[in-house]
Amino acid sequence: MASLGVGDFSQLVHALYGAAMEPSEWQGFLRSLVEALRAKSAMIRVVDLGEEKIAFHADYNLDPALRGLYAEHFVHVDPCLAGLKRLPPDRMYRAHDVITERDFTRTEYFSDYLAPQDSYYLAGGFVAKEARRTIYFGVQRSRRQGQFGDSEIETLQLLVPHLRRSVDLHRLVVQHQLRELGSARVLENLAIGVALLDGMGRVLYANRRMREFETKGHGVRILNDRLFANSPSDGSRLQRLIAEISAAARVVPETPQVESIMLGEGYGEGELFLLASTLVPALPFFGLYIPYGAIVVLVGEATQVRTLDHRILKSLYGLTRAESRIAADLAKGANLHRICARFNLSCNTARSQLRSVFRKTGTSSQPELVSRLLAGPFFVPGGYGLPVSGEQRAH
Repeated sequence: MASLGVGDFSQLVHALYGAAMEPSEWQGFLRSLVEALRAKSAMIRVVDLGEEKIAFHADYNLDPALRGLYAEHFVHVDPCLAGLKRLPPDRMYRAHDVITERDFTRTEYFSDYLAPQDSYYLAGGFVAKEARRTIYFGVQRSRRQGQFGDSEIETLQLLVPHLRRSVDLHRLVVQHQLRELGSARVLENLAIGVALLDGMGRVLYANRRMREFETKGHGVRILNDRLFANSPSDGSRLQRLIAEISAAARVVPETPQVESIMLGEGYGEGELFLLASTLVPALPFFGLYIPYGAIVVLVGEATQVRTLDHRILKSLYGLTRAESRIAADLAKGANLHRICARFNLSCNTARSQLRSVFRKTGTSSQPELVSRLLAGPFFVPGGYGLPVSGEQRAH
C-alpha cells in the first residue's frame, strides 16, 4: 500500500461501502479519508455535465454557505472541473497537473471559493464519466499542509474502483427505496387488505385496510407478527391455510400456489374472503435465511359496495360533473329514478346525460357501462373505511 497500511486502507473501503448503503455515512467516510491523508477537507459530487448542475453532494469540513454557492455559481467557473473534462477519467490528479499554480491562484474560483476555506492544494478527479453525468471526487489541503505527494495520489487512485462501485450501489439502493415508497403508497390505498408474510408465516407488512379488519367480528388481526382470525370458528382454518402456504413457500414452487377460504361463511354481510399465494421466485442469499416476502395474503369483504370516484371518471372519460355523478351512482347499484330524486333531476335530463355517458365511454347500455366502470380501480377511499373528503361526503 502506498501511504496507508493494508488495515487502514481496508477501514477506508469499509466506510466507503457503508456510505453506499446509508447516505448519512458519506461524511464519515470523507472524514476518515481526510484524517488518513492528513488533508483539510474532502468532497464527492455527482455533476450533470450538460447543465453543470449538482445532482448529489457530500463533503467534510467545507463551509456550508459556500457549498450552496458552489452549486449556484462556482460549478460554472471551476477550472479543475473544466480541465478534467479534457483528461481521461478514472485517474486522480493534482489540481496543478490540470492548471498551472500561477493561473490557478488568479481564478475567481480560487480567490472567492477556495481561499476563504483555507484550501490551496487539491487532488482528485472523475471517478466515473458518462455522456451527461460525472462523479467528481477530491480532497483539499491548506498551503501550510503542503502539496499532495505521489503516495497520496496512489491511495486515491486505489479508491477509484471502490468509489465508482459504491456510488452505483448507492444509486441502486435509492432506486429500490423509491420503488418501496411508491409500492407502499399504492398498497396503503387499496380497497382490499394486503399482508406480506415471510416463509415462516410471520407478518412483514400489512396495509391500512388489513389493519382495519381487526375491528370486525369475522375479521383478522395481527398479534406478535402472526395473522389470526378474530372468530374461533375461523381460527383453525386460517392457521391451517397459512401453514400449508408457508410450507409451499419454503419449497419454492416454480408457479405460485394459491389457497383461499371464506371467513364468517354463512353469516351473510360479515363474510370475508381470504386468499394466500406464494411469491416466486425466491432469491437465495448465500444459503442463509433472511426475512424476505414469500407469501401475500389478500382479504376483502364478500359483499363490499364499491364506490366510484366521480372526479376520476370525469377526467378519464371527459364527462361533465353531472354525468360523472350519474355514472358513479349507477355503478353503485342505484337506478335512474333514484338518481333523479337524489340530484333533483327530471327524467328527460337524466336520460340525456346518460346517453352522453354512453357515447363518451363507448358503451350502449347500463349493464355494459357498469361492467366497464367496475373493471377499473377508480374508487373513493372512503368507500372502504378510509378518510373521506368533504366533497366526497357531499355527493
